[in-house]
Amino acid sequence: MKNNEIQELSISDVRSKLAPRTENASPEIFTFSDLHNIESTDRVYRIDFMVFYQCERGEADVIIDGRPVTVKAGDLVVRVDQQLMTGPRVSDDFEGRGVVLSRRLAQESLYGMQKMWLYLYELFQHPVYTLSPA
Repeated sequence: MKNNEIQELSISDVRSKLAPRTENASPEIFTFSDLHNIESTDRVYRIDFMVFYQCERGEADVIIDGRPVTVKAGDLVVRVDQQLMTGPRVSDDFEGRGVVLSRRLAQESLYGMQKMWLYLYELFQHPVYTLSPA
């Protein structure tokens, strides 16, 4: 596969790298804390799940839908199904916690709510939110 081709990234692909000890848990949702097991490449991935990730220390550089983003301590990253991602490149001291939801679970719990569409559009436009004061 060439680096400029888009590779589909499933929830099971991510689970094996981020949370290998949870293989017997629900296939619909899992938590993780270590991104150092993710290989940083220039390959473009399309995700088929939803991610919430709170950065607690350090920083990471990632490209989301073609836009470079730096995630710092206090930032919340919300990645929505079908977004494109390149990276991440994380600092040695990078720490945080996250949760991954399957496409089906995200659709049943969030997408079905008609009033949420405006907020979901906002998540596509701005995937990183700072929760702590600068």
